[in-house]
Amino acid sequence: MAVAPAVNRTAVDTSVTSVVNSSHVLDCPVSGVPAPRVVWTRDGRPIDPRRDTNVELRAAGRRLVIRSVGVADAGTYRCVASNAAGQDFVDFDLVVHGQ
Repeated sequence: MAVAPAVNRTAVDTSVTSVVNSSHVLDCPVSGVPAPRVVWTRDGRPIDPRRDTNVELRAAGRRLVIRSVGVADAGTYRCVASNAAGQDFVDFDLVVHGQ
């Protein structure tokens, strides 16, 4: 039996602030059967860690690590979890401050 993905929104802070040159982690706690595929976007564009060496995906894609945050990294990050039963998503608004 397939179960649609669900993001545990009570476990995440969707309004986040970071400082230039620090690292920042966005967690996307999702559940579903079969295990959902997780895709991240920033301002509507897919994030590809193979092209952007400043980001890393961990925990089967459920954790996005920005290694050295810059002003250009500010924006709306979306975690989309999907499987055969459906999809769910959560948006994170990242604000970046100078040092």
